Amino acid sequence: MVSPRPLTLLIVVLHPLIGTAVLEEVLVRGLLLKLLLTKMGGTQKGIVNACLIASLIFGLAHIVNLTHMGVASVIPQIMYATAIGLFFAALYLRTKRLWVPILLHGLFNLATQIFDAITLPSAIQSQSDTNLIGAIIGACVVAFPFLLAGGILLRKVEPDGY
Repeated sequence: MVSPRPLTLLIVVLHPLIGTAVLEEVLVRGLLLKLLLTKMGGTQKGIVNACLIASLIFGLAHIVNLTHMGVASVIPQIMYATAIGLFFAALYLRTKRLWVPILLHGLFNLATQIFDAITLPSAIQSQSDTNLIGAIIGACVVAFPFLLAGGILLRKVEPDGY
């Protein structure tokens, strides 16, 4: 059994909770979404389109994980990252506070890291690109609630000076 040093454990926990979440949210919701809203956000349709584009870019950014993960892992990750990105965008626009999606993003990352630490060793042994369809179906199940919640939240967002 491996016993990590306290500093290593702290870094492993804080990286997804703070580092990745802060960086990605500042870049995607704090910068990209704001730029898109400046160009498109004068109407409800423009706001939704800006959120969809920013979320799709956020999801597609996860394609870099192909360097160390298989297609059957990365395609579903892109799908649910896009859906969660829409949810985070809607939360940001509804609350007008970037720390809200940062906090939730960090908690999602931490929960995913814990889940992967528990399940990944056996999943790596059984994972192959032959179960891509099953992985995509699973991603749809995971993504649907975030798409639904994001859509509901965005319905109440008013164009106000974007």
